[in-house]
Amino acid sequence: MFTNRYYRFQRLRNKILVPIFDSLLKLYAIPFKRRKSLPKDIKKILIIRLDHIGDLALSLPAIYAIRRLYPEAEISLLVAPWSAELASMITGIDNIIVSPAPWFDRAKNPIPWHRLIKLMRRLRAERYDLGIDFRGYLYNILLMALGGVKYKLGYGVTGGGPLLEQELDYKLGIHESEYSTEIARRLGYRGDTQFPTLKIPESPKLLDQFNLHQGFVALNPFAGRPVKEWALQNWRRLGELVSKKFSIKPVVFGPLGRIKDSQTVDFAGGLNLIGRLSFCQWVYLLSKAEVVVSADSAAAHISSALNKPAVVIASGIEDMKRWRPLGKKVKVLWSSQLNCVPCGRKQGCEDMKCLKLITPEMVIEAMGEFIPGRSTW
Repeated sequence: MFTNRYYRFQRLRNKILVPIFDSLLKLYAIPFKRRKSLPKDIKKILIIRLDHIGDLALSLPAIYAIRRLYPEAEISLLVAPWSAELASMITGIDNIIVSPAPWFDRAKNPIPWHRLIKLMRRLRAERYDLGIDFRGYLYNILLMALGGVKYKLGYGVTGGGPLLEQELDYKLGIHESEYSTEIARRLGYRGDTQFPTLKIPESPKLLDQFNLHQGFVALNPFAGRPVKEWALQNWRRLGELVSKKFSIKPVVFGPLGRIKDSQTVDFAGGLNLIGRLSFCQWVYLLSKAEVVVSADSAAAHISSALNKPAVVIASGIEDMKRWRPLGKKVKVLWSSQLNCVPCGRKQGCEDMKCLKLITPEMVIEAMGEFIPGRSTW
């Protein structure tokens, strides 16, 4: 009765219940599995990426590959509200569908059942030939099955595998982006993977407004989970060192929700733009920065997609061999020498020594690899 597939769970409850659920599902999944082989004439494709902005950025090479593989198909990308603006910048996507994703919502808002039902009805009306779930998430797979997608492709690592026409093996020890690109390869793509061009709305007046034509360094202190953030006092010290060593203006970015931290990172010679920009304006300025310095967050992954030099200050929570931003112009500062790194604890620990070991001077040294000609020391 039990399946042999790998499940990506830490909680014992899930490790026990989900295999039982899948075993039962296997008996009753026949009405949802209509094909044994990939349709030859694929006209409409649904790609699901309902998790976070960084996850979407890591899937960009796979989206590029799927567009190259199916140049005439109509491709729809299903994303959560927080990823909608980045999704709108991706070339090769015909339709953006925005839906609540309460299972990924860090704000823990109530589940809007009426909107999810409306979404499933919309998916059924579209009659997609091919559906792809890069994440390998039970709720995403259920959306495809209940939405009438004809051929469903993905990973069953959190349940729902019996509903997929093609379930891929989940390989351990590879980079997170490889789970997406492996799907493109399984579909038949054999070319190189690369980032698609992002259609960034031009905002040249911002450079005039904030006097940034002489170059600047983009500092991004905040992450989706505050426990992954370097101390704000370190960011202030880093800004001071950037001004002194490189004679370049440091600019601090952050969302409106972190405006309360604005004064903590104020320093002479810097520019504080926390809470003052839209998402598109922020991405535009990232694309104009000489170097981006970021927590392990969306800023790091977007900068990599823009082919910008980036220094990432990472906690020891995640395995950065797996979650490292793509691209050759990326330097990750990560306390891998600690025995507890990576710990995998979502809430970290009380001490967070992994972040304390990283100093502003270490960040300056890493930045020097990208802007050596500006040093004044």
